[in-house]
Amino acid sequence: MKPLVILPLFLLGVYATPGPSLKVDSLYQAGKQSLYNGNYNDAFNAFIVIENLSESSGDSAMEALALRYLGEVCRATRQFDLGLNYLHDALAIAALRKDTQIIAESLNRISAIKFEMKGVNEATDLAEQSLRLSEQRHDIRLQASNLNILGAIYTGTGQFEKAASYYERARTATLLLPEKDQADLPNILYNMANNLYQLSKYREGLAYAKEAFDYASKNHVLAYELEAARMMLTGYKGLGDFQNALVYSAKVTWINEQFMTELKNAEGAVIE
Repeated sequence: MKPLVILPLFLLGVYATPGPSLKVDSLYQAGKQSLYNGNYNDAFNAFIVIENLSESSGDSAMEALALRYLGEVCRATRQFDLGLNYLHDALAIAALRKDTQIIAESLNRISAIKFEMKGVNEATDLAEQSLRLSEQRHDIRLQASNLNILGAIYTGTGQFEKAASYYERARTATLLLPEKDQADLPNILYNMANNLYQLSKYREGLAYAKEAFDYASKNHVLAYELEAARMMLTGYKGLGDFQNALVYSAKVTWINEQFMTELKNAEGAVIE
């Protein structure tokens, strides 16, 4: 079975907002919530307005932050080239400002895109750079995201034991955070499940997949619900439990229809 590797959809850190106006702050919070909920159309619209307002007012810190989030919306909707453009713009502004937080976040998201584009070596180098910066800043959330990406890279290259150690470190780090900041936990858990499936350890993997599905369902994050449901389906098929596999096949179909509708809406927002 070819390894299916899933990367974090987003990094929703609530970092210090660099002096925004009330309007920008309201849009920023709404954009992040929309991104978390998988409402990519609304998220894109919010962050593009923030980017334009920040550029006009000369608020380069907020402009870089908006560009970073625009890059993530595009990554989540698989518009990779456009996402890279936004992220490189964010990186350039952050470098001028010597803003190591946005530099680290942008490197992290560029790494995720490069991996999904099969640029494994470049993705590894970028994730390791971001990991070093996040360790220097004691940013546990970003450390966990980078560890998860590196785990995904090693799963994809067939280094399953090495991947497992990175996933475990990512999970341990994430569980140190307050529950409200554990948005990427389902992603780590179903990556752990997938890694075990590559070793034909379906029963062990299913336990992680179920935990991921329950968490994602509780928080109503469509992208994570979809991938966790797919992991449940794969696990039950691997065990030969076709009755439960059929149940999750139906769930995958239903969630995917909702998710694809949101992706199409987001693509329309970018084109407009």
